Amino acid sequence: MYFDRDTTVVVTKLNNLSDVSIKNYCQNFGTIVRCLIKTSSHSRNKDPYALVKFTESTPVKALLSNSNHHIEGVHVSMRPFHIEQKSNTNHYDQIMQENLTLKYEIANLQKSLNEAQNYSKTAYETFQALREKYEAEQVLSNQMKSDHAAMIESYENRLKQLPIPSQTNSDKVKDEPIDAATQQNNHDLEMQIIKDRLEQAQIDLGKSQTENAILQAKLASREQQFDARYKELMSQYTRLKRQYEHVTTCIKEFQTKLNPRKRVKLEKRENTPDGNDDIVEIIMQVDEPTASEN
Repeated sequence: MYFDRDTTVVVTKLNNLSDVSIKNYCQNFGTIVRCLIKTSSHSRNKDPYALVKFTESTPVKALLSNSNHHIEGVHVSMRPFHIEQKSNTNHYDQIMQENLTLKYEIANLQKSLNEAQNYSKTAYETFQALREKYEAEQVLSNQMKSDHAAMIESYENRLKQLPIPSQTNSDKVKDEPIDAATQQNNHDLEMQIIKDRLEQAQIDLGKSQTENAILQAKLASREQQFDARYKELMSQYTRLKRQYEHVTTCIKEFQTKLNPRKRVKLEKRENTPDGNDDIVEIIMQVDEPTASEN
């Protein structure tokens, strides 16, 4: 990816500006392919200058048409790029320097790719753990709902089995002496027992309903947290996948420019432990030399 006159602009009078600041400013005019700061060998003070390469020539014309450019308060100068005539040795040195720069950028891109793959793997494992935890909580919630329903049914059966106050039997022997006070006391005692049991059953039922409401609230909260975490992980996974595709494309392009006889082949790993099909291997293949090259 070499610099040329049509798509490259030279930025001088940098005054210690970084390549990031220059790139951020020039991105306002168009898409940047490469930004490189060099030191002038012809200047007495060896002033640094920056080479900014765009994808097309329109941003270069726009920058050169305006002479007033300020980057972080520094007034910089824009001029067109031109290739000076040098000896073969200097030209070879320039090519070697360009190759070293390309190798350095490829190494950085490969490092970023590995970091993206590791982060993607970590995010996937976290997602799997959250999913298993959510399923376990669902099973626990269903079990508690079942226990609650069984408890209510048990209380209802107990209420049905409570003795009903006996009514006066008209078929009893009339000669049997009747103690009205004792009969009334027995009746009041039975009513009190029934009332106490009913109140206790209502208290137990209220406790069960309260516990069920608390569990329902916890379950709803956990579901919301899981949904939010799931959306966050999916967003991170999508972003990392795009970054991975971009890095892979850049590596392939740099490698093609570095050595045209080598080509990058992407192959998916088989039988990965986490079942992630988005992780690929980068394999360098060298094309066989043709008869004319031999």
